[in-house]
Amino acid sequence: ILATDSCIRHGLNIAPLSRNTVKTLKTILPPQASLNNPIDLIADAQHEQYEATLKEILKDKNVHSSIIILTATSFTNVDKIADSIVKTTKKFQKPVLCSFLGVYDVSTGIEILEENGIPSYRFPESAARVLSEMTKFNLWLNRPKTGVKKFSVNKARAKKIIDSVKKEGRLFLLEHESYEVLKAYQFPLVKSSLARTKTEAANAAQKIGFPVVLKIASPDILHKFDFGGVKLNLKNKNEVREAYQEMLKNIKSKKPKAKIRGVLVEEMASQGKEIILGMSRDPQFGPILMFGLGGIYVEVLEDVSFRLAPIRERTADMMIAKTKTHKILEGFRGEPPYDIKAVAECLKRLSQLVTDLEEIKELDINPLFVYERGKGCAIVDARIILGSRKAQAI
Repeated sequence: ILATDSCIRHGLNIAPLSRNTVKTLKTILPPQASLNNPIDLIADAQHEQYEATLKEILKDKNVHSSIIILTATSFTNVDKIADSIVKTTKKFQKPVLCSFLGVYDVSTGIEILEENGIPSYRFPESAARVLSEMTKFNLWLNRPKTGVKKFSVNKARAKKIIDSVKKEGRLFLLEHESYEVLKAYQFPLVKSSLARTKTEAANAAQKIGFPVVLKIASPDILHKFDFGGVKLNLKNKNEVREAYQEMLKNIKSKKPKAKIRGVLVEEMASQGKEIILGMSRDPQFGPILMFGLGGIYVEVLEDVSFRLAPIRERTADMMIAKTKTHKILEGFRGEPPYDIKAVAECLKRLSQLVTDLEEIKELDINPLFVYERGKGCAIVDARIILGSRKAQAI
């Protein structure tokens, strides 16, 4: 039971045995033996039963691998059982791992196994963990050999924005600058416009369409909410003008020396399922992509997956499928399925962006609102941090 729980915990599926396998096992094992997976041969099982049972299990097309746990008793001929396992395993191209529990009474049996390339572990949980890693490696080796998709993008435009930020001696892009970089790579963005006066803000809001959000644009303010730098759900031009004035007043009182570049007027996007996409550039491995459940709980739930960029066509789908969030996006407890295809495309565009622009050290898109299948997604917040190539090479 512990081994079964450990297998499930490490992402392995417990194979359902075919009817033919169960039927044959009934002729091999005594009535008190458990014929469901995991199979219990009972304590006094001899090597003949181990050999016959293992043969039937490995013949089953539903079974891709096996863990054999042996608890030796005074009636157990450990060496003969080990010989039977070796003999049977050689007939099949399926991994078999063992966990012979004990010390001196199973030591020669373990030697027989290991001399023939069959590993044995002191605890079943260790065998389950190793089998899980073997399975992951096998999936990686046999991953689809499709190439890396290249989108038609405006790399020069994105590079120009980054160069202008570096020229000012900054490493943090303002939100509207991050949006412009993402726009050059054709990410799905909410409508937005940078305004430098309350009149510009009101007119921009009218053009974008109400309701809107106002966000302060300042290189000295990274956490906008902490300084009253965000105003939500503004429904008309008067509310925009009042919010603009109130925002600047709050910031001047809390951080009087902050340089204000303006206010970002942004479409108030309809609520979708919140997802996070991200990238962190490792000095040795390069850009590492992240996908997971977004919003304020991302650091608490930690439901994320990682891959090295650039990623292949199917890798984005695999990143999403690896998380529990995937089940939510497929439609859970009456909820409609969400646009997983649109999320996968964002991951592929992110892969191309961070591969093209080595100056980007970190990138966070949180949240990405994902809508019902076929309705796409929208980025409502983004952060880009730069780092010198020299620093990355250390």
